[in-house]
Amino acid sequence: MNGLRWLLALVLALVCALPQACLAASSPAAPEVVYIEDSQMFSDLHVPTYIWMPDGVALKGICVAMHGGCLHGRNFEHLARLLAARGYMLVSMDMLGYGKYHYSNYGGDYGKTFHYKHSMRNVVAIVNRLREKYPDTRIFGVGESLGANAAMQIAAEQPHLLDGIIVVSGYARARLKLAAHPYMVVHALQFVLRPTSRLNLAPNLNSNLAEKKEWALEQTSDPLARDRQSVVELLRSLFFNKRGSRLARQIPADTPVLFIHGQRDRLCAPKATFGLYNKLNIIDKQFKLLPGRGHLLVETAHIPPEVMQILTEWLDSHIGGNPTRNEGEKPNE
Repeated sequence: MNGLRWLLALVLALVCALPQACLAASSPAAPEVVYIEDSQMFSDLHVPTYIWMPDGVALKGICVAMHGGCLHGRNFEHLARLLAARGYMLVSMDMLGYGKYHYSNYGGDYGKTFHYKHSMRNVVAIVNRLREKYPDTRIFGVGESLGANAAMQIAAEQPHLLDGIIVVSGYARARLKLAAHPYMVVHALQFVLRPTSRLNLAPNLNSNLAEKKEWALEQTSDPLARDRQSVVELLRSLFFNKRGSRLARQIPADTPVLFIHGQRDRLCAPKATFGLYNKLNIIDKQFKLLPGRGHLLVETAHIPPEVMQILTEWLDSHIGGNPTRNEGEKPNE
């Protein structure tokens, strides 16, 4: 009798498992992700580069990613692997003064500090090289924070170099309450006493970079993070951000643009960024406001699922040619 019960139990288990096994067999497996650091494709450009691409499947599109201030190109790893699983290649690079440039002596003494014009020339050269290698593949610019303003600048100054841009946590105006942060007083005193010294930005970033402090610590504890910067470097970044937001109004009307912004962004005011969005004379533009989300959205291991949904749906629609036009979700402040 016991043997019969065991036999019946085994048969029942096999019957229950059969639909799942059939489903697994019929579902396509996610492609393997190939990671290439400092690719030979860009070796003559002398730029630290990072590539993530799907292996063994047709390439749907390419994202050229520009990192935020204090960060570096490899911070896009988690986003890149998620996109590669969906058929997209992501290429990122370090801007001068960041990542390998600063810590690995990649560009000598010149590369240790910020040179944004040179960095933008590097981005253009990388996109042109990708155009040569993948002439039939659409290429989109993706930038977060300072990198978002870099993407807007490229789209304005190099019309039709990119097939569209994604502006994540773009800068139009800083949160005014940051000026009242106690550590800003320390910065001001430090500048007066030692104008050439590097300021420690980590305390401000730990409080304001993400909605959870441990997520911010993930970035400020990165050994390649540039969370110590001089006042001159900070001013260079400020002027670069302002230039990007000013040039954004010159982006051609036929360039698709997607804005993604966290409503709880403590660094860049979402209301000001929405104001910039409204001034863009662009046919195909969208503004996605994320309730409860902070500043850091894509250069983190904690990418919100709604961000991936918005990104992939937008990319897929612009690969397929069915974009959604002129959608804005106004922030309330």
